[in-house]
Amino acid sequence: MGISEDVKTRFFEKVKMPKDRNECWEWTACCKKYGYGWFSFNRNSELAHRISWMIHYGDIPEGRYICHHCDNPCCVNPDHLFIGDHASNMYDKARKGRCSRLNGESNGNSKLTNYSVRKIRELLNKGMKGYKIAPIFNVSDVTIYMIKNGHAWQHITI
Repeated sequence: MGISEDVKTRFFEKVKMPKDRNECWEWTACCKKYGYGWFSFNRNSELAHRISWMIHYGDIPEGRYICHHCDNPCCVNPDHLFIGDHASNMYDKARKGRCSRLNGESNGNSKLTNYSVRKIRELLNKGMKGYKIAPIFNVSDVTIYMIKNGHAWQHITI
C-alpha cells in the first residue's frame, strides 16, 4: 500500500525536524501509552514510526515490528528505525538494558516470599525431600528442585 502525497504532507506537519537530520525527528502530535506517536489515515490509527517506515521504505511485512535504534518512542527518523520481529525487539531491549527483571517476591507472579524460600532451604538442608516440601508451599516439585539447585531464588540465602 503506497502512502499518498496528501497523507505524507499531513504526516510531516506533525514532525519537528532538527537542524541536524541525523538526530531524532520528534513526533509532535498525539502520543499515547509509553510515548509512541499515533497517526490516523484511511480510517485507521497507526503508530507514527510505522507510518514513517512505510513512507520511506514501503510496506511492512505482516507480523513484523518497526523498532528504534535510538530508543526514543516518539522518533520517526527512518534512519533510526529497523525492521524486526518480537524476538529481535526483545533482544534489542535486553541488550540495551531497558528491561528489568523482577526477582523473587517482587515478581507479581511469584507464589513464594523470601521468607518461604528460606524455610524451604532450611527443610532441604535438614534432609526433607522436595516432593514432600512442595505441597506445603503449594508449588511444584520442579520449583523446589530449582530452588535446591540454585536455578531460582539465588538471591535468597538462609
